[in-house]
Amino acid sequence: MADWMLLSFLSFAGAALVVFLIAVRRGMFVGMEEAKYPLLSVEEPDYYTPEWAKEDGDAAQWK
Repeated sequence: MADWMLLSFLSFAGAALVVFLIAVRRGMFVGMEEAKYPLLSVEEPDYYTPEWAKEDGDAAQWK
């Protein structure tokens, strides 16, 4: 049974290596650093900060 496990592992690893090399040759990994900037510029509402934490009224007493 171990021989079939090794054979299947080598088959899948070889196929993954071939797909990875094709992707590298096509340039799919070029400019990955610049892909984050459009996502970081999206404005969306703040759902996680409660309203009482956004107010500055209580912040003055802690200074």
